[in-house]
Amino acid sequence: MKTGKLAERMAKGKPAIGTAVGLRDSLVTIIMANADFDWVWIDQEHNPFTEIQLQMMIYSLKDRDLTPVIRVRENTEGYIKIALDMGAGGVLVPQLETVDDFRKAVKYAKYPPLGKRGYGPMHATDFWKHKKQYDEEANTMVKLICQIEFIDLVNRIDEVFQVEGIDAFFIGPADLAWSMGLKGDSIHPDVEQAIGEIAKAAQRHGTTWGMPASDAAACKKLYDLGARLLSVGADRSFMINGAKQELAEARRLLTGN
Repeated sequence: MKTGKLAERMAKGKPAIGTAVGLRDSLVTIIMANADFDWVWIDQEHNPFTEIQLQMMIYSLKDRDLTPVIRVRENTEGYIKIALDMGAGGVLVPQLETVDDFRKAVKYAKYPPLGKRGYGPMHATDFWKHKKQYDEEANTMVKLICQIEFIDLVNRIDEVFQVEGIDAFFIGPADLAWSMGLKGDSIHPDVEQAIGEIAKAAQRHGTTWGMPASDAAACKKLYDLGARLLSVGADRSFMINGAKQELAEARRLLTGN
C-alpha cells in the first residue's frame, strides 16, 4: 500500500494543494495526477457518480502520486464505508449540522478505538495484498475531513474542534453564506469574518483546515490565514477558462478582435 501524498504533507504541516473533480471519467483524475496536484476531491455530493465510476477513478490513481478523496453524498455509514473500502485516501463529509454529526462521522470513518467502521477493505488493500499495513495505518493514513458549512457551528467552533478523530476541516463558504442569510455570497465581509474566526480557533487547537479557492491569489490568502488543506479551481472551470482563453487568443491573432 502506497503512502498517500495528502497524508504525508499533512503530517509535515506542509500545504496540500488539491482541486475539485466533477466530471465522471477516470481520465480526469489521471490528468490531475499528471498536473502534480497533491490530492483531488471527487464530488459525489453534487454530481451523479455511480460507485463503479468512483472505483475506476480510485483505481486510475493506484500507481500515481495523488490522493483521491471522495466527498460523499451525506454523513451516513453506507456512503462513508463504501468510499473507504474502495480505496479512497479519505472522505470529505458535508452537511454536518450539529457537533454530534461530527462524532457520527468519526464513528463511520475510523476503526476502533476511535470509531466503529465496519471491516472489509478488500479493494483498499489491493485484494488483501497490503492487509497488515492497512490494518496498522488506516486510522492515520486515511483522512476524515469534515465540512463546516453553518454559522451555528462557527459559534460553537471550539466544541467542534475538540471532537477526537477528525483529521481536518474544510469550510464550505457558499453554504456558510446561505446559513447567514446572505444567499451564497461567499465573499461578503460577514462571511470572511466567520472564516477568520474559524482560522483563529484552528490556530488555538492546532487543527488542520482549509477551503476551496477560486484561483492562486485566493489560495495564497488562505495560506496566510493558516490554511494548509487547499483546493484551487476545478476540472470544469479549467476546461471552460482554458477553452475561452485559447479561443480568444486565436481570434485576436486571426482577426485583431
